[in-house]
Amino acid sequence: VTSPELPWPELEQQVHAALGSAIEREPLRQAPRFPGQEQRVFAVTDIHVDKDANAEWLRQLSRRGDFINDVLIVCGDVADEITVLSDALEILASTFGTVFFMPGNHDLWVRGRERLHFSNSIEKLIHVLQLCESLGIKLGPAQVGDVWISPVWSWHHSSFDKEPDLDLKTAAYTRYIKDYTACKFPPDMPGSKEPGSVELAGWFDELNSLSLSRLSDRQPHE
Repeated sequence: VTSPELPWPELEQQVHAALGSAIEREPLRQAPRFPGQEQRVFAVTDIHVDKDANAEWLRQLSRRGDFINDVLIVCGDVADEITVLSDALEILASTFGTVFFMPGNHDLWVRGRERLHFSNSIEKLIHVLQLCESLGIKLGPAQVGDVWISPVWSWHHSSFDKEPDLDLKTAAYTRYIKDYTACKFPPDMPGSKEPGSVELAGWFDELNSLSLSRLSDRQPHE
C-alpha cells in the first residue's frame, strides 16, 4: 500500500539525491571488460517487454552471450510495470558490459497495480533511479573508448506539435492521449495540471544541468 504523498519540494529533493548518488558512483571513463577486444555500441528504444513477443526477444538476446564487452543505450519505454521493468533492466545489465538508460513515459506510468506501489510518477522515478544505481546502469555521461555518451532528460510538451488539430478522433488519437493520463504527477508540481505543459518539460530538462554540473566538477580530477 502506498504511503501518503510527500510535498513536492521533498519529492524533488529525493529525485536530485537519487540521480546525484547514481552519477557520483559512476566512473567517468568506462573501461571494457576485455581490453583489446572489439567493443560495440548499440542503441534501442521502446522494447515494451510487457508484450510476450518482446519479452521472448529479450530472453533470446540474453542467451547469446556475445555482448559482454559491448555498450547498450536504452532510450526509454522498457515496461509499464515496475516488476517487469526491474527484471528487464537486470537482464540487460548482465547481458551487456555497460548499459545506459533514460526512462521514458511508459516507465513512469502509474495505473492499475502500479497504484499499490506508487502514489505518482515522481515516486516511481525515484525508485527507478535507485534501481539503476543498484544494477550499475548508467544515468549520467561517461566516456567509452573514444566516444562520450550522455543520456538526455526530456519530456514531451504541446509546443512540439505545430500542426492544426483534427476534428476526427481516431483510435490512434485515443492511444496517444494515454501517454499523458497514465503518468500521474504530484498536484503541487509546477505544470502538473496541464497535460503537455512546458513547465513539466522544463523540470525534466533541468535534470540535465544536474548531470552536467557533476560532470564538470569531477572531470579535472579523473
